[in-house]
Amino acid sequence: MATTELWQDFSYAVVDVEGNGASPPEIVEIACVVVEAGTIIPEGTSWLVKPAAPISPLVSRIHGIRDSDVADAPPFSDIAGDVLDIVDKRVLVAHNVAVERSVLGRALGDQWHPSATVDTLRLAKAALPGLPRYALPVVAEALGILQDGTGGQSHRALFDATMTARVLLGLIELLKVVTFNELCEIQATKQVRASADGHTKTRLF
Repeated sequence: MATTELWQDFSYAVVDVEGNGASPPEIVEIACVVVEAGTIIPEGTSWLVKPAAPISPLVSRIHGIRDSDVADAPPFSDIAGDVLDIVDKRVLVAHNVAVERSVLGRALGDQWHPSATVDTLRLAKAALPGLPRYALPVVAEALGILQDGTGGQSHRALFDATMTARVLLGLIELLKVVTFNELCEIQATKQVRASADGHTKTRLF
């Protein structure tokens, strides 16, 4: 998407998904935070989702979501329309956006085709060279973003989506981005290693 429009002229859906540890993963929690006119809209939206397969104990130890937590939650098909209302016609943003794009694309199917994506992981690699790791909490700390001001806990969808939105704005300021095209060009210079199915080799769901 080549354009000279300002990056603030675009609307962004910052998304985080948590999964059940299956391959491919099923969504057990999803959150969306909207950025409009360069500002985070307060109170993002999140849903617990009941997957078809049980949640792996390994990933439960990471995000803290257990089968009992989603026993009464709706299947994704019941909330797909609400999710689509938020992400449709907005630029998709995530920390390693290929993962959210793959998982959410599988869940929504052919009804969703994001026009563009922005990857805060790639932007962080450009803005903050030399960090030992580029996990979301590490990048947030490097930008001076206090995690205790976000609410919730790390590896929960709304916490991570809100943190990603704050990191996005911090990186844009640090990189002195003016146009949306600049944003796309910067992230295009930084590649993220992924496996053949589009998921990073180190991320667990």
